Formats: sequence, C-alpha cells, structure tokens
Amino acid sequence: MMLEIRQKIAFLYPTYVLAIVSIGYVLGELGHYMIGVTSKAIAMDLHYGDITCQLNNTELYLSDLPVVCSDANNSDTCLSLSIDDEPYCEWTYNGLGLDYQILAGPSFIAVFTVVGVIMEEKRALVMSIFNWGIYGGYGIAFPVGRYIPPLNAWGLGWRVCYYGAGIVALIFAFLTIFTLKEPERQSIGEDAAAQANPDAKKVTI
Repeated sequence: MMLEIRQKIAFLYPTYVLAIVSIGYVLGELGHYMIGVTSKAIAMDLHYGDITCQLNNTELYLSDLPVVCSDANNSDTCLSLSIDDEPYCEWTYNGLGLDYQILAGPSFIAVFTVVGVIMEEKRALVMSIFNWGIYGGYGIAFPVGRYIPPLNAWGLGWRVCYYGAGIVALIFAFLTIFTLKEPERQSIGEDAAAQANPDAKKVTI
C-alpha cells in the first residue's frame, strides 16, 4: 500500500527537492544578512566595534539638524548637540568596524549546491528559482532584524531572530539529510551527447 502511494507521488519528488534546498538557501542568506541589520543591537549588548556619534531621533531629518551627529569626534561634543534643549545624538557602538567585518565576512561564507535530480531541460528554470533564495533571505532579514529585537521577546532581544532562524534551519537540515537522496552523477551537454553516441565526431568552429 505504502509502495503504491510512493509510486503515485514520485513525480512530486523533484519539486520537493527544489523546495527544500531553496528554503535552505533562503535561511542561509537570512542568517547572513540579518547580521548587518541587527549589528548595532548586538554591538550595544556585547560591546564590540566602533563607537561613534549617531542620531537617536527617528522623527528628525538630516536637513533639520544644525550639526550632523557624525561631525562630533568625542562624547562631550556629541551629547551637547541639541534642538530646543533636547539632545538628538548618542555616543555609542554603531556595530561596524573590524569586528563586524570578521563577523559578517569569513565566518559566514558558505557554498550552496542544487542536487542534480532535475531533468536537464528544466535545470535553467530550477536554478533561476533556487537563486531567488538570496533575494528571499535579503528581503526577510530586514523586517525580522528591524522589528523583532525591539519586542524583546522572553527578554532575549536580538537573539530571538537567530534562535528562530536556527530552529527552522535545523528542521530543514533534518529534512535534507533524511529525506533527500544523492542523485547519480550524470554528464550533461556535450559530454552526455558523446556518451550517448560515441561514434559522433566533435566539430570545432
């Protein structure tokens, strides 16, 4: 009975593979780009990176400021900048600098590969769908990294973003390991044609 069901839904397997690896790619890129979005919150919590003078008022435009915060080179000057006796700058970690470059750079480089379970004539479409993962991760990272940390759910702040992404990633890692099978290695393009017709002559133009 189970064998019959598996045979009937076997045609869905390539689509399932594409979904699993594409979502895995989205999660990988989400974790990568979320570092940039949550970097300031992480830096203020863990005390790393550069300390600079920054605007702390979201209701003001740069054109409204008598002096731009970034022009202040020390904390006293930074905290003295005000409009109607209301300070509009803060002297704190900005989440950038060498520490951020190390965190967001080599530590999170990964290579993603789509397994060759798709028929050759459909691989271009499949790869185009798969490569949208980078835009999916990029697009999701900003609302997640911007709006979730201020909620301070369970007192975890920015950590909730990474715990949530990590849990979902572990689920898809489990599905990848235990439900996907490594396809047989196949030649494509000219190599495949040569194997199919060994007597054919290769013409160079």
